Amino acid sequence: MLKVNDWMLINSITLKIHEVDDFNKMRAEMFQLLASMIDFDTATFYVIPCFGTYELSNPIGYNCTLEEMMTYINIYKDIDYSKNLVYTGKNIAYRESSILSDEERRNTEYYKAVYLANNFHYSLHINISYQGKFLGIVSIFRRLGKSDFSDDDLLIFDIIKDHLAFRIYRDLSNKEGIKCSFNECVKNNNLTSKESEVLKFILFGKTNEEMCTTLCISHNTLKKHILNIYKKTGYNSRVILMKEINKP
Repeated sequence: MLKVNDWMLINSITLKIHEVDDFNKMRAEMFQLLASMIDFDTATFYVIPCFGTYELSNPIGYNCTLEEMMTYINIYKDIDYSKNLVYTGKNIAYRESSILSDEERRNTEYYKAVYLANNFHYSLHINISYQGKFLGIVSIFRRLGKSDFSDDDLLIFDIIKDHLAFRIYRDLSNKEGIKCSFNECVKNNNLTSKESEVLKFILFGKTNEEMCTTLCISHNTLKKHILNIYKKTGYNSRVILMKEINKP
């Protein structure tokens, strides 16, 4: 049962969600407050870059490196057995153990590649959606040997989920029609130096042949860089990249 102090901390979290202008700072401070109420070892928070996509970008973590979070986006997201929840358009908090039994989870490719590799076992999530639109995912994890997340832990996530959904929806709505700067795109999506060069050429309308010649790379290598840019930014075509990002 939640205590008076827990409710005070929940109130502080909801205030931060709505009042801290810097979105990344808000997410980091939210995790700090959650850690005062819920026992967890690692946490991640991903959001979409724009409406109409299911791609994840701009991750913020707690006891988790950016490299680890980008590996999830680029490799493991597609084998995550809970990924179909994003297509439901439901704003829902849930325990991972509610999706599959322990025995079933342990035998999945995703559990072995992500949970077992990081010594995790239990997790708690919010599939963030607003008005049927998928917006992002919040996840916290416990290491093997600890108990599952409690009903109170789930309740805390259930309370904050609507506040997070409205904040993200509001921010994305305000950004609609406003192009992202080239430098902001590179920084927020952790593009490598080579990916940044490729993106720059795309924004200036260069052909694949011109890019390969200038960068001294093969067409296959260029294709890999472009696919990585699509995955990291959530924009899945050159037309959208040119529409959403300003030239440097």
